Amino acid sequence: MLKDLEISLKSNDKAGVQDSLEEIDEALAQVVLSRAKLGARVSTIEKTFQTLQQAEIDAKLVRSQAEDVDTFELVNNINKAENTLQASLQTSSKLMQPSLLDFLR
Repeated sequence: MLKDLEISLKSNDKAGVQDSLEEIDEALAQVVLSRAKLGARVSTIEKTFQTLQQAEIDAKLVRSQAEDVDTFELVNNINKAENTLQASLQTSSKLMQPSLLDFLR
């Protein structure tokens, strides 16, 4: 293509120069189209990457919240169990205390 242009220019062949320039324009249009397609693909990949990054952040947040809820629930259950145990111990200690009547028997 460029060699044909060079020959046409040296021989002063206007039709040959015009044909060579048209071929160069077509090749340039193909390059521009290819770059546009590549740019669209890169843009899609970048958007997908950003979406995946946001999904990872969201997943970590959900997991953290789930773990926090579990920790709160665990502490709450332990406190309930402790209160139940203390109530049982207090009740049993009152039942087991010897009274004055027990000594009189």
